Amino acid sequence: MTATFSFATLFLPEWALPWIVVLAVAAWILGARALAGVAIAVVIADVVIAPLLAPWIEALPTWAFVLILVVFALTVINGLLVLLFGREAAGQVTGTYLVRLIDFIFLGPFRLLRFLVRAILRRP
Repeated sequence: MTATFSFATLFLPEWALPWIVVLAVAAWILGARALAGVAIAVVIADVVIAPLLAPWIEALPTWAFVLILVVFALTVINGLLVLLFGREAAGQVTGTYLVRLIDFIFLGPFRLLRFLVRAILRRP
């Protein structure tokens, strides 16, 4: 029996869904209604929206899928930082990471080329 890979379960494993529902109920009871709403939205997105989008996600080129994953990761990091430190600090940290990422994407090839040219010119 072989396991098949599906983009519908890429972000959340199946065992995590009941625990996220428990988190949502606990957050609702404790008064963190925003966190409860986000948790329920994540479950709905994973159960309903991800299977609907799976054929289109599988048809995407690799670079586009990686770009979507990076944006998703930055959004999750920003959300966690908002919960921990507040909106202003989260915006500062996320903005810094975004600038570093764009700097790497656009200036990385030029820095690699500069490194190669310097390595060639230093040879005796």
